[in-house]
Amino acid sequence: MSQDKPDADDGLVRIHLEPCPCGQTPTMLMVELENSKKRGHTFGDCCGEWLVEFSNNYNVDRDKMAAKAKAAWNRAPRSDPVSS
Repeated sequence: MSQDKPDADDGLVRIHLEPCPCGQTPTMLMVELENSKKRGHTFGDCCGEWLVEFSNNYNVDRDKMAAKAKAAWNRAPRSDPVSS
């Protein structure tokens, strides 16, 4: 598994994401939080059809929230991608 690392060209951090069940690997994750910020959902920029719920525990720190969303996405069980 590759690790997250900065890209020398633009200074952005590239993160390793597991493939989506749609068969594509997202390049970024979107995060939606409940009003209470206790639980959230994350989904890839590939299809927008698959999401993973994660526990945010009322966290308001963006970096910690992003790390929880990424960890939940990468730990989610997967089977073979769906065929079209």
